[in-house]
Amino acid sequence: MHALARLIQDARATDPSLTYARIAELTGGVITGGSVGRWANPRLERLDRIPTPEGILGLAKALNMPPLKVLLAAAESAGIDVSDPDCELIGRVPHSVTDLPPKLQEQVVSLLRAVIEAYPQMPQSPPHHEGGTGA
Repeated sequence: MHALARLIQDARATDPSLTYARIAELTGGVITGGSVGRWANPRLERLDRIPTPEGILGLAKALNMPPLKVLLAAAESAGIDVSDPDCELIGRVPHSVTDLPPKLQEQVVSLLRAVIEAYPQMPQSPPHHEGGTGA
């Protein structure tokens, strides 16, 4: 089961009233129950694409979790390794990003999604050399 499916299934296990239709309703109509069902399908190993920024934000709202958590789960589900300890990007995203106004959060998600989709086959980064960042 991919990460986004696990996220949705875990939320549903915690709150059995969260049907796919109810989750869709809680997004304010941004996504459909069918989309939620596809994203939550435990038989899929990965998603063929990342949900739209509106979908990410709507799902985060419906599941009462930070948009960044949903975005990372969606990215992982589309085959992007977000757990790489050498990935400086994930560690550099401030946790306070979830304190931004919703419109700015949407823009951040949109930008990340555009970058991810522009590089569907992420090239391997060069080996990390110690001492280069001063961190």
